[in-house]
Amino acid sequence: MSLPLNILSLLSILASIIALSLASISDLKRREVSDVIWLFYGLASLTLFLLRFIFYPNGFWLSITSIFLTSFISFLLFEAGFFGGADFKAMVCLSLAMPLHPKKSILIFFHPFFPLSTLYNAFLLSCSYPIYILARNLLYFKSNKKIFNGLTHEPKWKKLLVLILGYKEDFSKVENSIHLYPMEEIIWINNKALRKLRIVFDVESNREKLIENLKNAFAKDNISKMIWVTPGLPMIVFIALSFIVNLSFGDVLALLIKMFLKIF
Repeated sequence: MSLPLNILSLLSILASIIALSLASISDLKRREVSDVIWLFYGLASLTLFLLRFIFYPNGFWLSITSIFLTSFISFLLFEAGFFGGADFKAMVCLSLAMPLHPKKSILIFFHPFFPLSTLYNAFLLSCSYPIYILARNLLYFKSNKKIFNGLTHEPKWKKLLVLILGYKEDFSKVENSIHLYPMEEIIWINNKALRKLRIVFDVESNREKLIENLKNAFAKDNISKMIWVTPGLPMIVFIALSFIVNLSFGDVLALLIKMFLKIF
């Protein structure tokens, strides 16, 4: 007796939604994801993968290709610092749970590798966040012209980057939030405080050092405690959102490319 393929697909979707949702909530609250979630998701994914290809061997090698490519690319992203450990584990588990598109569950279908399209659409979704940040900064500038107060000496390219990567926040809020990372440091020249913008990719490893630097500077001198910060939204959140979008509507990036090519 074999399990219907649609039941296996439904179980894969359900396990993925539960695991990715729990991981996103955990990462947002505590900046870490329990290994229990990945143990559950990994075992469930492996079991469903084996059941699917014991009873439905068609597409086995295509699925193996999808799993390998997704795991390899995710590992490279992890090594390069674009992925955290949770993001890498999520993509490996997802590639096992749903290596190929559940064709009957989507409206638009472009290529069979579901986890890969989820991966690059997660980055596409994350790229939309700077638009919100820029809009926030423009509103701030409208009400308070001194958006770069104390930083007029900084080069224009840094200011442009800061406008799409961060916004101004009170230091006390930054100090007490695990999701806000300083984009400023204060150095001393002839006993005078000089504010400097910091554009770094590995914000997490520098956070405590920058917090301590700013705290000491504010204790020494009466300077504005409104600083530039960048929000550290976990990538796992965008992976979860991309999963839902990909499942519901298909490959968004491929659709955008297709629309673009039609125009030209």
